[in-house]
Amino acid sequence: MKARDIMTVDVITASPDDSVQSLVAAMLEHRISALPVVDAEGRVLGIVSEGDLMNRPETQTRHKSRSWWLQLLAGPADQANDFLKVYGNKARDVMTSSPVTATEDETPAEIARKLERHRIKRVPIVRDGKLVGIVSRANLLRSFGQVAQQQGPAAADATSTREAIMDRLGDAGIRSNWVNVIVTADTIELWGAVETQVQVDAAAAAARSVDPSRRIVNYMAVMDRHAIAGYGGV
Repeated sequence: MKARDIMTVDVITASPDDSVQSLVAAMLEHRISALPVVDAEGRVLGIVSEGDLMNRPETQTRHKSRSWWLQLLAGPADQANDFLKVYGNKARDVMTSSPVTATEDETPAEIARKLERHRIKRVPIVRDGKLVGIVSRANLLRSFGQVAQQQGPAAADATSTREAIMDRLGDAGIRSNWVNVIVTADTIELWGAVETQVQVDAAAAAARSVDPSRRIVNYMAVMDRHAIAGYGGV
C-alpha cells in the first residue's frame, strides 16, 4: 500500500493572494483544517492550517508569539515575519512556507513517521513538485482498517490466527482499536499506530508467538497519544 492508495485526491487549495477571510470561509465550508497554497502551475508553496490563524486580532486571540529572550535574539526579518503572520491579510503572509511533503510511493508507515517527527497533522503529496493529493492522520488510520483480509482456502485458518494475535496484542497492552492484523498464506502484516517503539516490537513478538511459521511484516507507526486520539480531521 502506498500514499497514492490512501490520499485525498480532490484537494481544496488556496492561491498566494487569497485573503485570510476567504481561507477561513473555505475551511468552514469544506470542514477541513488546512489548505495547501499552490501557484498557477500547481506547485506547493506553503500550507495554511487553523493553527496559523489562531493568533489574530480579529478573533481576539492576539498574543506575543515569542518570549522576551527570543525577541532579543530574533533578527529584523524574524520580527517582520511574525508581524505578517498576525496582521497580514493574504495567504502568502500567514502560510507556513516550504512545508513537509511526501511522494506517491511512500508507504503509510513512512508518512506516519514523518507526521510524528515534524509534529504535523497532514502532508501534501507531490509529483515533480506539483500537488496531487494530501494524506492526513484520518487517511492513515482509516487505511489500517481497509486492507482486505486474505481470502481463499486458507481463510478460516487466517481468521483464527488473526483473532489469536489480536488477543495476544491485548495481553501486551496494545489497544486493538488502533491496530489491524492481515494474515496471508505466508505473512502476517501488522498495521496501526502506537505510542512507543517498545509497543511496535511487542506487537511483532505477539504475532510471532502465535504463528512462528509466517513472516512478520510490521508497518506499525509510532505517534503521540494526541495524534492518535485526534485523527478525525484533515
